Amino acid sequence: MTDLTLMTFASDPATALPSLALLSHRVRVLPMDASSLVKMPENTVLLLDARDDLASAKTLCNLVHASGLPTPIMLIVTEGGFTAVNAQWGITDMVVTSASPAEVEGRLRLASEQRTSPVPIRGTAQDVTAETPSGRFVPATLWWTPMDTPQISTANPSIWHTRNLNS
Repeated sequence: MTDLTLMTFASDPATALPSLALLSHRVRVLPMDASSLVKMPENTVLLLDARDDLASAKTLCNLVHASGLPTPIMLIVTEGGFTAVNAQWGITDMVVTSASPAEVEGRLRLASEQRTSPVPIRGTAQDVTAETPSGRFVPATLWWTPMDTPQISTANPSIWHTRNLNS
């Protein structure tokens, strides 16, 4: 069970994300203002209701990052809100208000288990922000083009293909 904090302007919080009522998470509802950030517990996923006021939601996202809180932020938007949100908001994920319970649960699991370290892949470390795989702190050069990747991985699913760096 994940501890959730929902910040919303709505008088009825259940309208922000109706699927949330069908899931078994603890949900703390706070008003959507900067003073509510001090009332948040440490280990929580922050759900920001950006359906009605995208500007306030963006300001709160910036405040969370400026304060240094490691809280994952999930934005609740309408379909029209997708066009305004970009990487500068610093959110973990976003979900449409009409999302199914299965989609909301999956997104909450991913947000609560957010990783900040590289993902280990068979003795190598793949930095998810970089484009170059590395092994033993040495950048690995790929011997195939990106267009060949699906064919090679399908034919050899258990092999990590890199050039021999010792030769």
